[in-house]
Amino acid sequence: MNYAEALTYLDTFVNWERQPPDKAGRATFTLERIRELSARLGQPHRRFKSLHIAGTKGKGSTVTFAEAVARAVGLAVGAYTSPHLMDLRERIRLDGRMVAQRLLARTLSACRSEYDAVRAAGSDRRLTYFEALTHLAFQIFADAELDLAVVEVGMGGRLDATNIVTPLVAAITAISFDHVKQLGSTLAEIAGEKAGIAKPGVPLVVGRQPPEALAAIRERAAAAGAGPVEVLGAEFRLEPGARRPGAFRKMTLATPARTYPDLAVRMLGAYQLENAAIAVRAMELAAERGGFRLTEQAVRRGLGSARWPGRMEVIRRQPVLTVLDGAHNVDSARKLLAAVGEEFPGKRPLALVFASAADKDVNGILEVLAPGAVLTVATESGNPRRLDPRIVATLARTAGAPKVVIKPGMGEALSAAWEAAGPKGLVLVTGSLYLVGRAKQYFASGTGVPSHG
Repeated sequence: MNYAEALTYLDTFVNWERQPPDKAGRATFTLERIRELSARLGQPHRRFKSLHIAGTKGKGSTVTFAEAVARAVGLAVGAYTSPHLMDLRERIRLDGRMVAQRLLARTLSACRSEYDAVRAAGSDRRLTYFEALTHLAFQIFADAELDLAVVEVGMGGRLDATNIVTPLVAAITAISFDHVKQLGSTLAEIAGEKAGIAKPGVPLVVGRQPPEALAAIRERAAAAGAGPVEVLGAEFRLEPGARRPGAFRKMTLATPARTYPDLAVRMLGAYQLENAAIAVRAMELAAERGGFRLTEQAVRRGLGSARWPGRMEVIRRQPVLTVLDGAHNVDSARKLLAAVGEEFPGKRPLALVFASAADKDVNGILEVLAPGAVLTVATESGNPRRLDPRIVATLARTAGAPKVVIKPGMGEALSAAWEAAGPKGLVLVTGSLYLVGRAKQYFASGTGVPSHG
C-alpha cells in the first residue's frame, strides 16, 4: 500500500470517533481484539519502555511536556496521541516529528493480513479504527527501537486499547465529567475507569482531583498493587511565579527528587503548570526505573519548548486576535474562559465560533461561554457526530447568548465573529477538536486572513 491506500484501508474499520454516539456503549470496548492482534504480530508493545497517561483534561498536554523533556535528555522518543487535527500522522510522532507517510504505509502493509484475520472473526469482534492505529503506533515504536514512548489513553483507561502496555510510570491528569455513557455517571466511576491503567508495582502520578475522584483512584491503585501513588499538592508541589500574559508562566516545582525554581512554561493557561508538573514527576520516576539521567537543564529546555496545537493556540493576532481551543466539556470551558481573561486582559468584546459533538453537555458548555460573548456563531465541526448547528443556536439562546447566528461555512463563521469582535476584541473558536482542525485547515489554505468592515 502507498500512503493514500493506507488511509483508505484504515477508513474501512469501525470508527467510534466519527460514529453517532448512541452506537458506542460500554459493551463495545474490550482489550481482547488488541491483545489478539498484538499476539499475532509479536507483542510489539513489550519491546519499548513507556509512560502511560490518562485523564479528562490535560493528558495530551502532559504527553507533550513529557515528550519534550525526553527529547531534551537526548532519548529516542515516540508519542502517541489522539485525535488528530489536520493529519492522521499527528497521532504518531518520532522524535517530535510526525511519522513519515512511507513508514506508516509500509508498516501497515506488513501487518494487514493479521488485521484482516482478527476482524474476520465476526461482527462482535470487529477491529476498530482506534485499535488498528494503536497497534500501528506500537509496531512503529518497536521497530524504531525507541528509548521511550509516551502514550496517551484514548478514552477512559481500563478498556482503552493502549492499556496493554506495562509502563515505567502511569499518570492521571485532572478528571471531570465526559463520556458518561461509556465511563459512568459519577466522578468516582469515571476516575475508577481511568485508574484502570494502574499496574502492579508501577508508580502512579496523579494531578489534583476532586475528593471522590482521588478516593476512587487510590482504591483502584491499591487493588492493582500499583505504587507508590504520588499526588500533586501532597508528594510534589508547585508554586506559581511570574508570568507574562499571552507569553509564558513560571513556577517553582518541588518533588521528592529536587526543587526546580522558576521553570518557564509557554503553553497558555494556568492549568498547564499542573500538567507540566505531572510530566516532570513522571519523567523523574521513569529515569529512576528506566536507567537514564534526567537533568534540571533538560527539564527546563523541555518545558520551555513544548507546544500543543489546538489548545489555547493563537492562530492570528492581527487585526483580530483569534484563539483556538478544543474544550468540549463544562470543566474545560470554565478553565478556558478563565485562561482567556488571564492571558488576554482587556481584549473585549469576545465573539464565539462554536460547534460540538452531540454526546457532550452542550447546554452546560454554552451556559459557561455564551452569555459573555457579544456574538455566538453556530457552525459545522466537520464530524458526523456533530450536533446540528440549528440545535446549537437554540441552546445558545436558551443559555443566555445576547446574539446568535448560524454560519455553517468556516469562512463565513469567522468573518461574522471578526466583525463582531473588531480589532480590540477576541474571537474564540471552541467546543470541538474537529472544529479546531477545520479552522486550522482554513488558515493553512491561505484564506484565513481576518478582515472587518
